[in-house]
Amino acid sequence: MIKPLFPSAKNKVNDYPEQSMSTAEQASLSAAFNALYAAEQEPQKLFDLCKQHADLGVIDALYLLALFYERGDSAVQAYYPQAIECYKRCADYPNEDGLGHAQAQYNLGLIYAQDKFGESNFALAYGYFKAAAEQGIVEAQYNLACMYDEGLGCPADKSSAFNWYEKAAQQGFANAAHNMAQLYQQGEGVEQDVVKAYAWTLYAAKQGVPQAQQTEPEMTAALAPEQLQQGKALLQHLLQP
Repeated sequence: MIKPLFPSAKNKVNDYPEQSMSTAEQASLSAAFNALYAAEQEPQKLFDLCKQHADLGVIDALYLLALFYERGDSAVQAYYPQAIECYKRCADYPNEDGLGHAQAQYNLGLIYAQDKFGESNFALAYGYFKAAAEQGIVEAQYNLACMYDEGLGCPADKSSAFNWYEKAAQQGFANAAHNMAQLYQQGEGVEQDVVKAYAWTLYAAKQGVPQAQQTEPEMTAALAPEQLQQGKALLQHLLQP
């Protein structure tokens, strides 16, 4: 199996005031902020602009401010507590669908999955990945599948792992396609199907996944001519836009 995408951070900072505004008000403030942000190029002014509008409760500004804090001002100085606080406020702020900021949720998942300054908290990572995955963030779907697959932050559940790998693979995420092929091959979380396993392995191999490229010759040698033909036909279907 290919491992999760766990790249990385930690907690508490400025208390940004809770803002209660309508969706229209948030959209209007965001549009004004984004226009100012696009017109500016100097990093310090961009940071100050984000900070100013984050204090007003503009979610786009708060998210970009979190990115500034997470990246820091040098290779050795990042501001993870501030980044987490900003991400959390974005993640918890209901959007027009009543859900939080999906990318902020995903970033928090990454931070909690691999914390540079302490032990990983997979239970928190699982919650944030799940929230982002349900909003269609493909990397979150893949990481959530890996967590179900390996029992990280949640009970191991091969069926749920397969379902989330499939969602990510259907969005073209090649590593998810390879892992899903492995589950098909082993009959874990899904009924065993060597033809589908072969098709998804071919798909992942074409996308450049090394593990799939290594597995493909073995699978080709093990399958009957009719199964090879069926697998290649299914691959053509998978490759259609």
